[in-house]
Amino acid sequence: MLRRLREAAPAARIGVLVSPRAPEHWLERCGAVSAEAVHFWKGLATDDAVETAHREGLAVYVYTVDDPVQMSALLDRGCDGLFTNFPARMRAFLENEVPSGD
Repeated sequence: MLRRLREAAPAARIGVLVSPRAPEHWLERCGAVSAEAVHFWKGLATDDAVETAHREGLAVYVYTVDDPVQMSALLDRGCDGLFTNFPARMRAFLENEVPSGD
């Protein structure tokens, strides 16, 4: 489906979803569709996977992260963003954890 999207819309912004059901060859799948991001299931966003993705120029987004402890660990690992079912919880976490710049 992503290949057809790329063919139909060359400027489309594509992220490849990597689930536990099919975690293999994620980097090759990203390359095949000229993805700009990889979206890992939270258990697949290892240090090595995040480093590899960034080295290849991919942004890393992780799903579905609802626990503040996991949010902290994944952001500390260098993930570029997180998907959550609880945006207010994420906002409260970020407001308490991220320096305001004051």
